[in-house]
Amino acid sequence: KILKFPAGPDSDVKFYSEGGLRKGMFGTTPTGHALNTPVYKVEIHPPAMSFPPNGMPLRQLYWRNDDGEAGYQSDSAILFDVPEDAKYRVMIRDVRGEGGPDFRYRLVIRKRKEDFSVSMSPDYPNVPLGGTLPVTLSIDRRENFSGQVEIEIQGVPQGITASPVRIQPNGVDAVFTLTSDGTRPDLTNEEWASLKVTARGMIEGEEAIRPVGFAFGHLVTTLTSPPTLHTTVSPDSLTLSPGETGTVQVTIERKNGFKGRVPLEVSNLPQGLSLLDVGLNGILITEGQTSRSFSIFCEEYTSPGEYLIYAAGRVESLGEKHPSIPIRVTVTTGQRAAAN
Repeated sequence: KILKFPAGPDSDVKFYSEGGLRKGMFGTTPTGHALNTPVYKVEIHPPAMSFPPNGMPLRQLYWRNDDGEAGYQSDSAILFDVPEDAKYRVMIRDVRGEGGPDFRYRLVIRKRKEDFSVSMSPDYPNVPLGGTLPVTLSIDRRENFSGQVEIEIQGVPQGITASPVRIQPNGVDAVFTLTSDGTRPDLTNEEWASLKVTARGMIEGEEAIRPVGFAFGHLVTTLTSPPTLHTTVSPDSLTLSPGETGTVQVTIERKNGFKGRVPLEVSNLPQGLSLLDVGLNGILITEGQTSRSFSIFCEEYTSPGEYLIYAAGRVESLGEKHPSIPIRVTVTTGQRAAAN
């Protein structure tokens, strides 16, 4: 299943993945496609349906799998949607064609258990004094959980503000920011370690609450030296209907003697909102420039709603990202705009 189409002529299609592996859909195992091998966009229909010949191939999807999803390691696993009450046979064989009395397997059959867990990076929030730190939340969706996940951020230390964030349905990650107001409050160690992040989602009609995972026993927020780069955007809100394009101007201020080029990244774009005319080098502010604009196109399949996206400038030599304030993008349910 496609997550993002190529952003430029030298980009690749990005697929939904788990643990670095492409996610198999409908109980199938992902396979590689050789060069010039046809790849089809498919429609899924119930069993026993018939179709008139149309020149396109028909494929039966059997419940057959030789690898479980991420987290199952080398074990096989299938999420089987039972079509009707009946007796079913489970067939197990060694993929190498071997077998014998010493080949032992354990078979577990149970009801599906949708669930999720969320982790954050970095899990040691070093916020630049008077600057902004981007924080990425990554979700591990288990057994076809596809719902939206709301993130609750509590205990933010004095002098720091956190932006709101949610992980969209079927989303894989989301970014929020921690911003310093430029002051150094005199806080206790406990107050610097008071940050708490919680994820909330609905599973089978009931709210599931999961603490966001991180490496240490608690989150310790610290203030570091002032930022090397300051990123601003204009406007900070857009309203788009299907077929429309919006433009955002990004302006940077280099500090601390930094004079290098600044690549820009745009995060939190949902499915259906895409960047136009990115080019081979991406969105780039060269050494002699201080601003650059980018355009966002709204596809007809974009889900209506409000989204918070960010434009972040990168200081490549230091491995730093300095995001803007959130850009609020409102996608309406209006008719697709006519082409010029």
